[in-house]
Amino acid sequence: MGLLRILNYALRLRNSFTKTPFRYGNAELTACPQAIVRVTVEFNGRVSHGYAADCLPPQWFDKSNENSYSRQIDSMCVAIVKSAELIGQDESFDNPLDLALALANAPPTESHENGLLASFGKSMLERSIIDACCRAEEASFGDLITRGILCDDRKITVVLESGVKVSTHVWNRDYRQPRIYVRHTVGMADKIWNDKKGVRPTSLQSQIQAGKLRYFKIKIANRGAEDVDRVEQIAQCIETEVGNNYGVTLDGNEQFECFEEFVELYAGIQAAPSLRNFCNNVIAIEQPVSRGHALQRKFLGGLRDFAAATPVIIDESDEQWSSFAQSVEYGYTGTSSKACKGVFKALYNRQLVEENNQALDEPEYLLTGEDLCCVGPVSLHADLSLVSFMGLEHVERNGHQYFNGLDYLPQGCYPEVLQTHPDLYKEQAGIPCLEIQGGSISLESVNRNAFGCGIVPPWESYLTPDKWEFATLNLQ
Repeated sequence: MGLLRILNYALRLRNSFTKTPFRYGNAELTACPQAIVRVTVEFNGRVSHGYAADCLPPQWFDKSNENSYSRQIDSMCVAIVKSAELIGQDESFDNPLDLALALANAPPTESHENGLLASFGKSMLERSIIDACCRAEEASFGDLITRGILCDDRKITVVLESGVKVSTHVWNRDYRQPRIYVRHTVGMADKIWNDKKGVRPTSLQSQIQAGKLRYFKIKIANRGAEDVDRVEQIAQCIETEVGNNYGVTLDGNEQFECFEEFVELYAGIQAAPSLRNFCNNVIAIEQPVSRGHALQRKFLGGLRDFAAATPVIIDESDEQWSSFAQSVEYGYTGTSSKACKGVFKALYNRQLVEENNQALDEPEYLLTGEDLCCVGPVSLHADLSLVSFMGLEHVERNGHQYFNGLDYLPQGCYPEVLQTHPDLYKEQAGIPCLEIQGGSISLESVNRNAFGCGIVPPWESYLTPDKWEFATLNLQ
């Protein structure tokens, strides 16, 4: 058993600006701070730094419309910082899983009333500690999971509303792969076709042509015929460029008050003659119902029958370790993996999916890999390291799509990124940018480096929260 102690934990921010707006739900992302945390730990007698990072987006953790974006950023920062305060100053742990469970079981504080926001704050601490332990051991995430150094095989039990107890261990089988398919996000404001003057670099058509994409995630908005028309245009574009063999997920982005509303929209999609092949290629429906209703039976009429034919997963409602198992009782057939919701919780859910499917003649349950507009070299790499270990075939990726590579970072770190991760990035106009070939990206350097990242991030180039100002985002 290892001995793990937290010695120091700090948060810093650095601005980033999109090259094209990202519309999802009722939000539009054009600029945001990139948050990075640095933790110092003692693990197995060694002292090491570790890092975790993520963008702080508008209206994802908080969709109430009651708080301004500035206040939402403040809340995200507080959730990150306060997570470390849930751990006693002199407390020690057997391993990072032991610490993650202590965080999950800690009494909620005022800053953690929003369950999804709380899980985000805790995940930043969890991810940075995993990275620190990997760096201390000079080994990769996958190697340390399989060797039982980052976690153990203890049974973790959750109790559902029905009183049923669900108990299993976190996923610990190494399914790492050299490449993974990119599931391309089609946001609500994304251009579909190239314009008459030629290629529009950010259009769906040009992205398919450049990366040879074959998996897609389409965001819908509960706008009836308008949604159906847009899906028809998207399907036409995909099938023009790819043919009939592709995979797609539909993201409801919590735009429906009840599941019957979504069924009505989907019936319109199924009724369109041009969308018959499209519907046959739907892999899953992602969280159509708002998080306040998504785990209440009275709002889920028709879910079980629908999900028996087309999988329906939770995403934003996956707040607790019990959330996926609880959702299965209501008729859902899957959940999403996002490192920002918790690494060990994702591994736990991966194991539950495996066990649920083992009891069936044909698999019905699934875990999908989703994105929070991750950019490298910390956030993106950690998430890729996680989904690679779990053996997912494809993962949503959109950070490269809406941001201009790593242009938010100082140029001085570019050579090291390109040298350490030459398989993942290609220099474009002097900037390291994610390289997609044949619809997939390489995982080779991610699989062998710590928690995915083989460099020390430019920590000193970020600002402490008290020095950072919202006005510098230049939002109107």
